Amino acid sequence: MSRLQIDVKILRSGQPRPYADRVYEAEITGRIWWDSLTGEREGTWTPSEAQAKVVARAFVQPFSEDPAPGALDARLKTIIHIPGGWRVVVVEPYCD
Repeated sequence: MSRLQIDVKILRSGQPRPYADRVYEAEITGRIWWDSLTGEREGTWTPSEAQAKVVARAFVQPFSEDPAPGALDARLKTIIHIPGGWRVVVVEPYCD
């Protein structure tokens, strides 16, 4: 039997100053363990970009991938591959 662990490390969350867009930034990484004849062993597992987007939508901030998002829709600003995972930045426009 094996097990998988997905880690979401929140780096930034919220408005950096008044009247600014909300910024959500996180690192998404993963680890895997599997049973072998000598006991449980840890391995490496890197989520795909599509898996990272699903995790970001669920645990960081829901966002739109529409090419022309609405004026108030959060959008995925950047997704960058880092060692062992992904760094995502989601920006939600300020609305008063």
